[in-house]
Amino acid sequence: MAVGSFVFHTVATRVAMLADVIPIAVFIYGYLLLALCRFLHLPPVVAAAIVVAFAAGAQALSALAPPRLLNGSVGYLPALAALIAVALAARERSTRHNLGLAALVFASSLAFRTSDMTLCPEFPLGTHFIWHILNAVVLYVLLRTALIARVV
Repeated sequence: MAVGSFVFHTVATRVAMLADVIPIAVFIYGYLLLALCRFLHLPPVVAAAIVVAFAAGAQALSALAPPRLLNGSVGYLPALAALIAVALAARERSTRHNLGLAALVFASSLAFRTSDMTLCPEFPLGTHFIWHILNAVVLYVLLRTALIARVV
């Protein structure tokens, strides 16, 4: 994911954008599948059906939302909602806590991404870099949570 983001932020072409967004989508959908199976103990077929429905809904929302709405952050709202839903439904207390933490950090990250263009006139460095740093924290917490909850 980092390589795709670096390339996109460096050359900003259509191919570079795909190198950025495809790995992100694969992670979101893959992690949701893992979370539904590992944390909610859903059968893989049921979990896969939920992920397909989620992906379709998320893509529809992104396609229908005006591009400038929330500075282009609307497409990440379904991921935040899914993270919160799984956190609330997780069986293990530590898993709920870790996923809740990831959701809180991700919500903060989205706030920095969303406010970037508005804040740039006052803070020329912008806040987009904070989006990337906080997302790295989110990925760490999510992967650590998945490893801790690994089926033995």
